[in-house]
Amino acid sequence: DPGYPGMVPGHVAQTVYYAPFKKLTEADLEGFWVLEYRWPNGCTPYGLMFCELALTWAMQYASHHSPLPPTNGYDMRVAGTHLFGSELALDSEAILEARDQRLAQRLPQFVDDFDRIWTQEIDSLMVANRLIESYETSGRSPKEMGDYLVYTREHVRWSWERHFELMYLLLINHAGFYDLCTELSIPHADVATFLQGYDSRISQGDRALWQMVDLVREKDLTQWFTSTETYSDLLTRMRTAGGEAAHWTNAFDQFLDEWGWRTETVADPLSRSWIEDPAPVLQSIGTCLVSGERPDFDAKRKAVEDDRENALEAARSRLSRAEQREFDQTLDSCRKANFLWWNEDHNFYIDYRTAIPMRKAALGLGQALDLADPQDTVFCFYPELLALARGETRWNELSAQVGERKDYYWSWRERRHQIPKFLGVPPASLTDPILTELDGFTPAFLETLKTEGSATTLKGMPASRGSATGPARVLQGADDIHQIQTGEILVCEGTTPSWTPAFTKIAGCLTDQGGTLSHAAIVGREYGIPCVVAMGNATARIKTGDTLALDGTT
Repeated sequence: DPGYPGMVPGHVAQTVYYAPFKKLTEADLEGFWVLEYRWPNGCTPYGLMFCELALTWAMQYASHHSPLPPTNGYDMRVAGTHLFGSELALDSEAILEARDQRLAQRLPQFVDDFDRIWTQEIDSLMVANRLIESYETSGRSPKEMGDYLVYTREHVRWSWERHFELMYLLLINHAGFYDLCTELSIPHADVATFLQGYDSRISQGDRALWQMVDLVREKDLTQWFTSTETYSDLLTRMRTAGGEAAHWTNAFDQFLDEWGWRTETVADPLSRSWIEDPAPVLQSIGTCLVSGERPDFDAKRKAVEDDRENALEAARSRLSRAEQREFDQTLDSCRKANFLWWNEDHNFYIDYRTAIPMRKAALGLGQALDLADPQDTVFCFYPELLALARGETRWNELSAQVGERKDYYWSWRERRHQIPKFLGVPPASLTDPILTELDGFTPAFLETLKTEGSATTLKGMPASRGSATGPARVLQGADDIHQIQTGEILVCEGTTPSWTPAFTKIAGCLTDQGGTLSHAAIVGREYGIPCVVAMGNATARIKTGDTLALDGTT
């Protein structure tokens, strides 16, 4: 496939660290490539800037600066509009040895000082986020919007450099604990259990959403949500009605100011934030009201904490005193720098918010250019937007191609279910901790990719204990989670933070990809939802409405 109409290499390879982000070629098929489940809708031309800066540049940057001994981060490709990734091998023994030495020096200090480090990072991120989010785009000239466009690009690069540098260090530290537990014959699934049950900004946001549900019931406003056919103008109608309805919208505005800086999909400039379009969250509130059930967050948290302490007690009871001392010391390092907790907490500051200024800059430029549909700008590549802002290109030179690109995007989006989950021959093993620990590409999983499996029984990696039986809900992306009904079993390629609200309603979760440190696994354990990850092709073999029996324990 030639790619987007008018696409040339310079459109997506502006910034290169070790290897550039580019189109998939036939020669690439000699390697092993993984379909990126975090972007199930594919990428617009403007959205490919994120792939260049975050998934390619920032990961390669972080592999050097962390430092990450085994690999040079990710090598990324785009096929049609969809993303494939592969680990970027580090072949130099000299560099490998140098990174080992640097890591041995840096990691202990990083772990001991992690609380202060992360607090400082939060402060820096929030200052930058609030500054860039508060920029007023109305009435700006194209040149001013071009300056803002450059600023948002640098913000994406800087934010995701922070993201992956911290992620790699936390994963490496966690891997050390996992290796020790393996030596001590402690089951793989127990390792994550030892570190669960700590409050994050994401879990706080979930509780805040349910407080808005509670307030609807308290003010006797349920009918506003259960009898409406459209949520797009619900807030306007409630404000106009006055009284308790208007008072509730004031509380909802405060909720959005704190928790509305998020999009339904990660880093997609087509995706509107809750601030821009609150309809999805209002619809979720309506679904929660119809279900009639409210999660007992305190009871679930207590159960998760008890499960953690019981698992620790059982594990320690099987160890000698010398083994207990080593176990406790290594566990303490993971508690100080807890990847499971951080992998949820950081989403509030980085993953949720990255696309918001990206989209704002593109739409602001469209308004400055007086386009009929300002959103058409997301179907331009970043260099084209910059040229438009600087007067080097006129819109009528691009408008025909933009129309072709929109058709191209939607045709590939509709074909997502036909895209293979993997390309090339699976290797015996991979070494990048994001691929192995987050995405679940263990040697055992790589081996299963070579076989078809049973027609009625699908196997994967148990990630959150428990069992569930119920109807399947197969979804392509998080923008469809409002379809989920209470008691259904979610089946998807994999989850990101945007899926978290679904875990208050589902009975279980199955994902094509993911490891015991993936989002689905972590949130499943925190909510007491059984979960099986790394199933390979569950989304292709299960249909919505199928009755499923899920076992997340064995």
